[in-house]
Amino acid sequence: MADLKSKSKLDSKTPFGGKLRRCTRSRSPLRQDKDAERARLPWVIQLHGEGILRPSLCMERGKNRREGIKPLVLKLAIPLALPLAGFVFSTITRKCRTRNRAPSSASSREGSLSMDFSESVSLYESEDEESSRGQEEAQREPMEHCDPSEVVRVQCSEKLEGEISSLKCLVSAMDDRASESESQFQDYRDTKEKESLFQKLQIMCLGFQLECLEARNQRLEATIADQQTALEKLEEMRAELKWLRREGKKLAKVDGLHLHEARRQARILGAREAELLQMKEELRYVKDLADQLQEEKKVLDRQMDSLAAKYQSASEVTKLQPFCSY
Repeated sequence: MADLKSKSKLDSKTPFGGKLRRCTRSRSPLRQDKDAERARLPWVIQLHGEGILRPSLCMERGKNRREGIKPLVLKLAIPLALPLAGFVFSTITRKCRTRNRAPSSASSREGSLSMDFSESVSLYESEDEESSRGQEEAQREPMEHCDPSEVVRVQCSEKLEGEISSLKCLVSAMDDRASESESQFQDYRDTKEKESLFQKLQIMCLGFQLECLEARNQRLEATIADQQTALEKLEEMRAELKWLRREGKKLAKVDGLHLHEARRQARILGAREAELLQMKEELRYVKDLADQLQEEKKVLDRQMDSLAAKYQSASEVTKLQPFCSY
């Protein structure tokens, strides 16, 4: 926690004078753990609008994100965070080196200027001394025969002229050194401005890349959500299909039972029909026997009638015989 606090304090201001804006909103425990892991990495800075910088990690995200998206986000964030961290670290080290070099370069320049000035002064003094010695030696011979006051006046004027010429040479040398140092400083400032502009452009490009990745991530999240809804619908359809299969199996079983019962009933009906046919045949046979017996009865009745008539006639004849005997 102390490392996170120190990191947040150090990263609250950027080296370009911008400010970082943090997103403050309620977060879930999983998102807090994720933000804590990202906070251990170096901050990634984006340039927005009028020189205001903010971390791209605080962009607005949807509240209803599913758990299946987090591994994908981690896979995308880790490869991006490592090169960005290297870039930020290299820029920080480069700036520290330039800051350390600036005073040393200034002191070295001052020392070099002082050394050059002292060397130039010593060289000019030695040249003046040599020239004055040559002039004195050359002028001693004719001046030995002149007035000493004139000799002193001439020597003073010559010394003043030599000093003036040496000072003019020093001033011209100092002007040359100043113009050279000014041109070097201008070149250094131009290079630094170009470096800062290049770094800003790099940061802007990285910001655009991150925005593109964020948009792609959102599109992937939308496609994943659509796929998840499609999978849910597919699962529902599978469950419905299983239920229909179970119902079909149940109906098939019921149909099988009904078919078995129908076959059994058909067999029973067939047996009954066979019995009925047999009974019909027996009834027909019985009817035939009854008809035959009826005919035989009729024949027997006729025979009985004939016999009864014969018996009656015979009885009458027997009754009449005694009377005939009398």
